Amino acid sequence: MRKILLFSVFLLFAITFEVAAADAVLLVKATSSAKDASERGYAASLTKRLDRWLTASGVRTKVVDDDSIAKYAAEAKVIVLGYNPDPSATELRVLQDFIKRGGKLIVFYSSSAKLASMMGFTLGNYKASPLGGKWSEIRAVQKLPLHIPSSVFQESRNIKVVMPGSRQSRVIAFWANSTGAVGQDPALLQSPAGFWMTHVLLDDGDTGSKRKMLLGLIASCDKAVWEPAARKCVKDLDEKLAIVVAEGNAAKKVSKVWRKDREYLDLLMTSAKYAESVKQADIVFELAMRAYAKSQKPVKGEFRGVWDHTGLGLYPSDWGKTCAILKKSGMTDIFSNVLWAGLAHFPSKLTPNSDMVQLRGDQLQESIQAAHRAGLRLHAWKVCWNLVQASPEFVKEMTRAGRLQVDDTGKVKNWLCPSNAENVKMELAAIREMVQGYDVDGIHLDYIRYPNSHYCYCAVCRKNFEKHIGRKVSMWPAAARSGMLKMNYSHWRTLQMTGFVQDVAQMIDEVKPSVKLSAAVYGKYPLCGLSVGQDWGSWLKRDIVDFVCPMNYSKDMGKFSALVKDQVALPHSKGKIFPGIGVTATESHLDEFDVIKQIKVSRNYGARGFVLFSLNRELEKEILPALRRGITGQ
Repeated sequence: MRKILLFSVFLLFAITFEVAAADAVLLVKATSSAKDASERGYAASLTKRLDRWLTASGVRTKVVDDDSIAKYAAEAKVIVLGYNPDPSATELRVLQDFIKRGGKLIVFYSSSAKLASMMGFTLGNYKASPLGGKWSEIRAVQKLPLHIPSSVFQESRNIKVVMPGSRQSRVIAFWANSTGAVGQDPALLQSPAGFWMTHVLLDDGDTGSKRKMLLGLIASCDKAVWEPAARKCVKDLDEKLAIVVAEGNAAKKVSKVWRKDREYLDLLMTSAKYAESVKQADIVFELAMRAYAKSQKPVKGEFRGVWDHTGLGLYPSDWGKTCAILKKSGMTDIFSNVLWAGLAHFPSKLTPNSDMVQLRGDQLQESIQAAHRAGLRLHAWKVCWNLVQASPEFVKEMTRAGRLQVDDTGKVKNWLCPSNAENVKMELAAIREMVQGYDVDGIHLDYIRYPNSHYCYCAVCRKNFEKHIGRKVSMWPAAARSGMLKMNYSHWRTLQMTGFVQDVAQMIDEVKPSVKLSAAVYGKYPLCGLSVGQDWGSWLKRDIVDFVCPMNYSKDMGKFSALVKDQVALPHSKGKIFPGIGVTATESHLDEFDVIKQIKVSRNYGARGFVLFSLNRELEKEILPALRRGITGQ
């Protein structure tokens, strides 16, 4: 095996000839094509995501904006419009010249009928599905370009219909609904000018398939992309295989399963069959990970949680199916995101209800009943202070009442101020309603912190801080932000968060002592006390929470290990640290190998459980099957 790995290194770094490298793919960030700052911000995040995915796949990229595309289009072979709703006439002329020169476009969700026509398509109507479940999967209907998966999961709530507009254009994939039935709405189209998807690529799971699809689309437009992609793919594969082999005799026996396939990959690389090499590398990885997963052993009595960020389960309106999948996979606990500041996924009498309550019913009650039938525990996930999900009307009401946070420059943020007694009373009452009215197994606090070190410096904070120190502060907020009172103010902020957590704990003890109290917390302790007022170490020391879930979202195994090691070494933390593993987090997209390794690291340092972020189709289809083969098996 060592010879195979050394030969692979030789292939990657010692080949003396080079095939012409692919030109950089232009990723166009929306500026003038977006209607306002909010849309430009959304477009920027999408462009950043595509850039990250392509870089991870070995594709060279260059990010430009609508207004500078003319400077770079002449040198490019592929241009990607990740979300550019309404390109200007000038930009459209640049793109039209680009197509005439033989360039290829990959367009996601544009509203430009002229752009669609230029590519051989016809733009149709906008469609929306507030209920969800209508456009849940991109399903191929005929032979796809190489490396594009035949199925990609994505829960889209709206699309812009596009149809073939010439004999040379065609639909290559349609949307399927949440039951798997294929509808009549095109998802992906192809023409001689390139490709068009009727929605953007969301970061909602199935990231591996989306990365493959994106690579396949680009490589279909520029075959030179395959070589650097193959070299990156083989390099990443061999790094993982080397770790597996280094684990000992049992792992070496596992390597026999995929040894011949790995040798065939070397043959493809030396033959410069790079597209086939990428596919073969996927085969080797799947074989290796299947065998590696089977070699792992479960730990009896371990806490195994999953964060459900949507609060709706994997299959909206079918919590039973979601819970059955989790139970089969060895999970024990679900953290369901049912209550934000200003929004509830259940018929609350105190908090404005979400549309989902009317459309899909009481998500808290349905999730509890399904979880308990499956033998799982259900923790009601409460997002504190953050009003990002609240209605504009509710935010305006809080703004008028002066109940929002203010930064050190005077800018207001849509977060409730935690030192405002009315906010504390409202948030506490919302949690009490769940504890009293529902058979929850736990209350899970999230965003139990400040946004960052620049908050909060509102008038209420000033008044309460002055009362705390017993004197007036003349240079506000400078004295508290960076002056003589900085440390005093930093400590005072932690008291606001700790005081609220203590209030919740006391309420639970009075109403229903069996309910467990937990919190999702920043991993870097005690720094998070200074930065966001989150002194969770003191919560453990004072025994006001039953456990914490540090969000250790990192793909770097060294960083993850260091975080867990420090966390479990804290006083009074024994049995109360369940590391959060960022399977599909923005900061750390992990494959099944990474997840298994992080679970093993957590166990080795003494953690008695873990929590996976987050519940989506990628977790269901790729990660959980690997875990239940061994490390969480029955």
